[in-house]
Amino acid sequence: MTGPFTLSPLPYDADALEPTISAKTVGFHYHKHHQTYVDTLNKLVADTRYAQMKLEEIVRAAAGKEAETEKKIFDNAAQVWNHDFYWNSLSPTPTVLSGTLKQAVERDFGGAAKLIEELAAAGTEQFGSGWAWLVSKGGKLSVEKTPDAENPMAKGVNCLVCVDVWEHAYYLDYQTNGRNIWRTFSRTCSTGTSQPRTSTRKTTPSAPRRSSFARRRVALRGSLRSRLRVTRLLIEIGSSS
Repeated sequence: MTGPFTLSPLPYDADALEPTISAKTVGFHYHKHHQTYVDTLNKLVADTRYAQMKLEEIVRAAAGKEAETEKKIFDNAAQVWNHDFYWNSLSPTPTVLSGTLKQAVERDFGGAAKLIEELAAAGTEQFGSGWAWLVSKGGKLSVEKTPDAENPMAKGVNCLVCVDVWEHAYYLDYQTNGRNIWRTFSRTCSTGTSQPRTSTRKTTPSAPRRSSFARRRVALRGSLRSRLRVTRLLIEIGSSS
């Protein structure tokens, strides 16, 4: 779809990821940060050659440009795309890895636990703001990290899962200890079989639950496009209260 661009609906209710990510964080992240990227992008591309491009086309066309305006266009277009992908990489309910995707994860990582370790390492090691990604490149799965608004898609790489490393993705829930949750990814990993509930209605953010956060769950959903069916990876994050 070409511009003007609109904020894509969340694929679940704002409180669906609690207690891992509170409704307050989702609401602030989605309605303030994500919405601002969309609004800014529309202003920047108005009456330019980018106005008739699809979002992915804008990201790829503006990537690496030196002109200040085009740098801003890239940053905002990429952040809109990254956040759309991020929300769809999360699910309140896990499903078990199976079939071709399970085989690919076992072949390229040695299993889901090792994949989680590598994603955790990428997120922890990313200096400053950025993203951690599970990608498919040259017929092989791998983990990458990118700074700021950068993403592998801009270089033609197939992205499967992304995790937001920007501070606004976790600060309200974890404050300065937010990065520490990455280090707990390898401690526990389990899977389920139920299907996630989805909703496209806009939900008013509520206050976060009072929780010890002793066990935190997040499901990462990835797709190998036509070759691998959509599935979710459950990550249970254990941390002390």
